[in-house]
Amino acid sequence: MPHIIDSVSSVLNQTYNNFELHILDNKSTDGTLEWCKSINDARVKVSISVNPLSIEDSWGRIADIGKCEFITMFAHDDILLPKFLENIDDLINQYPDANLYQTNGEFIDNKGSVIRQCRLINEIESTRDYLQARFSGVRDVFGTGYVMRAEAYDDVGGIPKFNKLSFADDALWLMLIDDGYKACCKQKSIQVRIHENSTSATKPGNWFGFLVAIKQFSEFLVSIEERGSNSIIDLVDLKKIFFKKYLINIYILGLVHYAEQGVDFPSEDLGLFIDTYQLLSGSSFVSLKYNPKVVPVLFMAKTCRPLLPLVWKVYQSIRAS
Repeated sequence: MPHIIDSVSSVLNQTYNNFELHILDNKSTDGTLEWCKSINDARVKVSISVNPLSIEDSWGRIADIGKCEFITMFAHDDILLPKFLENIDDLINQYPDANLYQTNGEFIDNKGSVIRQCRLINEIESTRDYLQARFSGVRDVFGTGYVMRAEAYDDVGGIPKFNKLSFADDALWLMLIDDGYKACCKQKSIQVRIHENSTSATKPGNWFGFLVAIKQFSEFLVSIEERGSNSIIDLVDLKKIFFKKYLINIYILGLVHYAEQGVDFPSEDLGLFIDTYQLLSGSSFVSLKYNPKVVPVLFMAKTCRPLLPLVWKVYQSIRAS
């Protein structure tokens, strides 16, 4: 609440009417379940978890529910514009042999105002095209707006249970595209909400979970390479740059997190990070310390630790404004 009201309404107001909406409630306590049960629409089905679930297990329920021929997944605070399903239906008719479908969209803030347009996505993409865009940092990352065949989703085992589902959508799209291709609707058909509760990438306490998830994603990519896929082999250098960028941000989050705790970076955690960084980025940890983004944070962590969390909050507030 209150975003789920707008989100569900955006589905029920679609110009294409032949669909089912499954709402998976995870022991909500803010009136969400009561509101969902009050929806008077036969197309809406509400599933309730018996016990509170992790985000991985909660999304894992998608594999167990009855589904139509095609499915799409989205969070409680995102919006499907009125012609989303109509545009997807047209796309499926235009590219019936595509393995995955997607639409373009835009980012909105907490109040629903448009922040900016999402970077445009090519109409046709192979696995390699997707990875090249992702590794190059020219692709906005969000899970809303993708449509897949339910049978294919179940066949690949559903969304991988990476820690907090970080990079899990990437892995899912890659498994679904496989040796085929993804088709994208040119029309802007979704709105992805960005607000304080959705920016987990800036929360220092999440640093270790991100480290676990990026290792899981790396192992997944290795499994693709071992299958003899040419989609990654010639992107090795780009992949290292991609991992290096993310790991630098993870290290900064770790520094801020332990500054909040008032302690040094524990040697065991630091050792795990160093091993992961050197393995995935192909660079030495010494060079990381001299990265322009890291230097001021590391300096504050060593000389004025209590101020670092405050400076971090101010910095994030300025970035968000």
